Amino acid sequence: MPTLYLRDVPEDLLEKLRALAAAERRSTAQEAVRLLERALAEAPGPDRRFQAVLRRLRRQHGGARRARRRPSTEDLVREDRDR
Repeated sequence: MPTLYLRDVPEDLLEKLRALAAAERRSTAQEAVRLLERALAEAPGPDRRFQAVLRRLRRQHGGARRARRRPSTEDLVREDRDR
């Protein structure tokens, strides 16, 4: 299994990790791996983020609306000539 080294871990964070590991009867490394697994499983992937942004935009703009049909170039030229 690959190894991950972390540098400059704040002392208070390391103490919290050690305390949590002791409470769960795990090593610090086992607890760190468990926490990483859980955090990454809950983290939204690119597709979930896109869907969340899309839902927010739809809410902001009144739901999913059908795109209005744009007039063709021919229709615009005819309208202009009719004036």
